[in-house]
Amino acid sequence: MVKCLDPEIRHAESHDSTQIDHAKGRVLLTKVIEGNRTTIKEYSYWEIADIANELQRGLMPALLGAFAVHEAGLLVSAIKSPEFINALLSIDNVTQIDGTRGRNAL
Repeated sequence: MVKCLDPEIRHAESHDSTQIDHAKGRVLLTKVIEGNRTTIKEYSYWEIADIANELQRGLMPALLGAFAVHEAGLLVSAIKSPEFINALLSIDNVTQIDGTRGRNAL
């Protein structure tokens, strides 16, 4: 799902090791090796934009789909629960099969 995101990008961001060279239009991923900050990878602005777009196109729909499935599961379990049915009955909000309303319809 997130194969487009280079682990070095995440690692550099989490360790405050990202530098931006505006003159060259590059994003530099650095790492401290033996006390010296060394550039381990470079990306152009366009490459970073492409990575971000690919992540947005792949991850966001997957998250929305997972959220929808989770919400549907919660809704089904809530509607079938005895507590929910009792709450509906207590406010006289259940329609009987014959079309009459609730337990006071008799």
